[in-house]
Amino acid sequence: LRELGWHVQWYAHGDQLGDVLKWQQQYGLPCVLDHVAGMHTRFANDAKAWANLLALAQQGAWIKLSGWYRLGLNAPYDLRALSLIELCEMFKQRIVWGSDWPHTSFQPNNAPSYAQIWQPLQSTLSGTSATLLAVQAVELYGS
Repeated sequence: LRELGWHVQWYAHGDQLGDVLKWQQQYGLPCVLDHVAGMHTRFANDAKAWANLLALAQQGAWIKLSGWYRLGLNAPYDLRALSLIELCEMFKQRIVWGSDWPHTSFQPNNAPSYAQIWQPLQSTLSGTSATLLAVQAVELYGS
């Protein structure tokens, strides 16, 4: 994977971040933590999960902001419940956004619209900060 310039993407939950951290330390491959690193609202006060997340960020991990509905939130999504601003400060320029399409948690006729997924992010981070996520995606995924 290293020779190909690839990264590993994890869909883990907050209580599994310690295992991801051990793997990251052992192999040193870049990792992307999908769905806000699985920091479900139930991990809001979990000091161990936050410490593991900080250690991953300090080792160069990326975080993907996506799948609000997978993290204990319902529309309209209030992303402050995920400590989104703190997460962005933690990961600095190693943040990307994903729509989480095709929204496999929903019936096709009940899936959230693109606006329902994007607008809460733009409101929480401000338009300028949210727009930077596209630039950062190029850094991770290439042109």
